[in-house]
Amino acid sequence: MKKDEIWGPKGTDTLADLMVIEDVIQGTVYAYPKFGGRRGAIDLADFERSYQRFDHDMIRALSMRFKPTTLVLDDPEEELSITAFTNGESYSCGVRPFFEKDVILRHIEDGSLTDATRKVWFDEGLGTFVEIFSHDYREIPADLDVSALVEKAREGDGQYDMDHPDLGSLTTVIARKVDFEAEGRMVTVYNVFDGWTWAEDEPAASPTP
Repeated sequence: MKKDEIWGPKGTDTLADLMVIEDVIQGTVYAYPKFGGRRGAIDLADFERSYQRFDHDMIRALSMRFKPTTLVLDDPEEELSITAFTNGESYSCGVRPFFEKDVILRHIEDGSLTDATRKVWFDEGLGTFVEIFSHDYREIPADLDVSALVEKAREGDGQYDMDHPDLGSLTTVIARKVDFEAEGRMVTVYNVFDGWTWAEDEPAASPTP
């Protein structure tokens, strides 16, 4: 095994189990979770017996293993739970959320996931959602010309960061769109609201409330 290789338990069905090799020293494997966390130490013999290397294709296959769940905001001032999907990805703010279109639109409409500092809409031309938000919590004007920002994000692999003269540190994100089959139907989900702190609650009885 080599530094920076991705390994995980044999037979795992979730990205959450994957680890990045840091080093092997005197019969001990040192690795840290692929999606963040503390470094761990595992006996080399045990590691070779129970773990396997995951190449790009294997990781891609795991990334398509979605399950329905309920995500809750880790915010004492906001009691909000939303039916979603997860594939085991996480990031600095917790579980990476994937929502169906109607769920997103409903929560945009009722204002539970948007405010004056965040603009979110479905872009028909792109076929997915776009988010623009101010890291400095400055109000985004309704008449802001977003076309140039969206184009920059499209050219920049889905994200564009800039220092706006009026809005401070501004980020434009084109949501990742994923299609897969679940529970006997085709499902389309969008990775939006990454900036919120999500935690997984109880598994949802149905992927759509």
